[in-house]
Amino acid sequence: MATSTIPTSSRVKAKQKSREGKETAPDVLVDPEPQPEACTTSHWTAEDESTLVAFLIEHKAEAGDGMNFKATTWKAVAIEMERHRTKGAVKGHLACKNKYTCVHCFPFASLNI
Repeated sequence: MATSTIPTSSRVKAKQKSREGKETAPDVLVDPEPQPEACTTSHWTAEDESTLVAFLIEHKAEAGDGMNFKATTWKAVAIEMERHRTKGAVKGHLACKNKYTCVHCFPFASLNI
């Protein structure tokens, strides 16, 4: 009689039937394939920051009081930043907004863009 050498975490239980005769979902205990670690943090270079600020300067008419932009502008910034990404995770609209919070203390007028 042969014994199973499959580890317990890799076993899959068969589908069970409920009282009404319907099949229920199986208990799956299969270990997923090892995935390469995804980068979870965005990496901002000076060029990325310049691209962010340049995009916002071009769209400054969309800003409200205090240079506060709407969500649609931030989503457009994220799309533009994805075109220029070289390192790190995708820079989503919230990452762009947070980065702007850090760099917007510099007046736009002093930038030669």
